Amino acid sequence: MKKIVIYNAGPLFTEYEQRQRKEEGQKIRDLLLSMERKFELGNPIDFDVNPSEGNMTQPSQDVIYESDASFIDKTNVFFFDLCNDDSGTMVELGMAFEKLRSGIDIKIYPVISDFRTLSNPGKGFASTIGFNSFVMGGINKHGFKVFTSFDKALEQFKKDIS
Repeated sequence: MKKIVIYNAGPLFTEYEQRQRKEEGQKIRDLLLSMERKFELGNPIDFDVNPSEGNMTQPSQDVIYESDASFIDKTNVFFFDLCNDDSGTMVELGMAFEKLRSGIDIKIYPVISDFRTLSNPGKGFASTIGFNSFVMGGINKHGFKVFTSFDKALEQFKKDIS
């Protein structure tokens, strides 16, 4: 059985974002361990290049880039928190799209949990207000669904690997 290599992309700068990324990483680990699946999880909040309570320094930008990019190169499952248009997350999404364009078989689970998308069902994720059409077009072009919560994306991932 092929090893699952997961990259959990999303902003990780505010207290909320850091807590959310750590919680997501734990949910992914718990799921895959309970299913007895071989996996490797790249959760950038846990990478050595990011500050921690005991050490608030960071290496140079090129070291941070290479840390994330080298993990993305081997990833075959991506989770993306796209709620706030974080530029780093968008670059990571672009790298995933390029893998698809090169014929590499990967899965993408994009999450936009902003409740406003559900309050206007006539527009939703297809709205040209607030969601970049190039980004949404790439997601749609490759046949991926956008999820309204991380838990819903994880639920679909579980179905996909069962």
